[in-house]
Amino acid sequence: MPNGTDVKTDKEMRMTAETRLPDPVLRLLDGRSLADKVGETFLLLASESTMWPRVAMLSAGEVLAPSPAEIRLALYPNSGTTHALTASGKGLLHVVAAPAAYRIRIGVRPVGAAAGPDGGDGIALAYFTGSVLGVDVDQVGYATITSGITYTLSQQGDVVRRWERQVERLRSLRAGS
Repeated sequence: MPNGTDVKTDKEMRMTAETRLPDPVLRLLDGRSLADKVGETFLLLASESTMWPRVAMLSAGEVLAPSPAEIRLALYPNSGTTHALTASGKGLLHVVAAPAAYRIRIGVRPVGAAAGPDGGDGIALAYFTGSVLGVDVDQVGYATITSGITYTLSQQGDVVRRWERQVERLRSLRAGS
């Protein structure tokens, strides 16, 4: 049973109607210096028609924030999360950027059909573009979030080059396309 010091108060957890990404999130999702962002993991949640959530773990090479109000995604076309996101047009992107965690509500839509392999590496992707609908900031005075889920890559050079191609494709998408 948690005691009073373990429960967050409204003052400790800021929930806002903000529709712009905060600077720490923008720096992580700007599509630059991808090799320095290897290991950063962002969770994307979308609900299926059965209302069960689907979760995708994304890298810095699969999420781009070209502006504080816009988000773009590159996802595996046959994943459950991609299907749920396509059907609902709504998702929740969870980003840890010290000293806080951010839950970002997004409205997205697919941009064209799933694209063929990028740069000859055999990976087809489904692309989405959309808007930031709201941001909740999870931060408390008695603890500092220092990291989220992280990973290492076995072939970092190849993967980072693929991410760079993916991010270039994300940059080329138009919000109205």
